[in-house]
Amino acid sequence: MLVELCLPLVRIGGRLLAQKTEAEDPAAARHAIELLGGELLEVHASPSAARGAGTIVEIGKSRWTPERYPRRPGIPARKPLG
Repeated sequence: MLVELCLPLVRIGGRLLAQKTEAEDPAAARHAIELLGGELLEVHASPSAARGAGTIVEIGKSRWTPERYPRRPGIPARKPLG
């Protein structure tokens, strides 16, 4: 859901840095990332005092996002792309 809402706002050649918990698998969103014009570049460990553990997922924008994205409010949560 995060990728669908944020990646359309990134310019081609830009990068999206998404903070995720350690329990979330970034590879599970690979389909959505590619569909929206991005590519998974790297996953960086990012522990903090508040969370203890976590990651930063780096996504590069390599092509335009189709015009039908992002979908209307509420739909990404009910029907995720990944």
